[in-house]
Amino acid sequence: MKKISNIFVTLFFDQSENIKTKNYSGSIYIILPLFIIVCLIILLFIIFFIHRESKEQIVHPIVPTIIPIDPSDKSVSQSETTEQKETNQKEKNLTSPENLTSPENNPNTSPPVTTAGSDPNSDPDFTDLTDKELQAIYEKQIQEESAKLQKLIEEEQQFIPLVDKADKLIPLHQKDRIWFDNEVGAVVLTGRIVLREGMLELFACKTKSKEHESIAAIRVLPELIHAALLAVGAENGKPVQMKPEFVPPSGDEIEIIVKWRDNNGQIKESPAQEWIWDNANSKEDNKKPMKTHWVFTGSIRYKDEEGNEHYVANETGELFGLSNFVGSILDVPIQSSADNDKLLFSCFTEKIPPLGTLITIILKPVKNKK
Repeated sequence: MKKISNIFVTLFFDQSENIKTKNYSGSIYIILPLFIIVCLIILLFIIFFIHRESKEQIVHPIVPTIIPIDPSDKSVSQSETTEQKETNQKEKNLTSPENLTSPENNPNTSPPVTTAGSDPNSDPDFTDLTDKELQAIYEKQIQEESAKLQKLIEEEQQFIPLVDKADKLIPLHQKDRIWFDNEVGAVVLTGRIVLREGMLELFACKTKSKEHESIAAIRVLPELIHAALLAVGAENGKPVQMKPEFVPPSGDEIEIIVKWRDNNGQIKESPAQEWIWDNANSKEDNKKPMKTHWVFTGSIRYKDEEGNEHYVANETGELFGLSNFVGSILDVPIQSSADNDKLLFSCFTEKIPPLGTLITIILKPVKNKK
């Protein structure tokens, strides 16, 4: 170390006669090398952090997520959601940017885009696509989803209610499919099966609202159902009250009958209760249908800060409840929680028609029953 110190002293100090004759203390041969070593360590740390910062600043490409948008409504039904997922998967099976802009190319038959060493079942790599090509995908998905929605609506509009003397039904609205049956004093609706398995909070909901917990979806403004029930002589009571103590829903008892065509085209009929498994009072190996009935609570109304009146069922989509909701038009007159671990009812899968089946729903006040 002393030799090394002599070298540094020779390099960094003036070799004048005065310096040469100066009697250096022995400590310089220890302090100077240590000082140099500390400087080198600091320099290495600086180089390390500069290299680390430069690596973190690398911008990774972002894989865009293309989300289809339904331009005519805010949400989607379960049956439509299933078709939407299939469409999204097919849109991912693209081989080249040319397929994105060429309408004559069919993306449904193209192999999926993959990169070297990637999983063929993983999402395709969109990083090389231009904004124009991504926009083409986006617009195409909008068009396809809009076309599918229109097809569903047209199918529903062409569906003739499965009742006797359907031509004698009196429409309540020009667009929404809801009628009076004056001969039997009932309200007639059409809907679609959207759920066959799982726990239930509703028997039916407004289309594109709560299909994940309802057997049927109905494309009708809920407030019209309320008006139609009043028109056939039903009297609404009050929705459920939870606090300060539980008060069950009240109102006229309403019978719900469903009709549909089986695979052989034969018209079938069943009380709605037969599609609902009372899982709180029966086991899987001995299922029993729901026994309770529905009452016409009529949902509730409220005014916002600007004084505008709102009908809750229009906003929540809750039509014919199985759990107690203040928004439901019909509710069960028993205490029925909406908590997932306390739900009383499930789908009676064996008795429910296939998903997508169009059905006729008949609402009849029991006092009108002949």
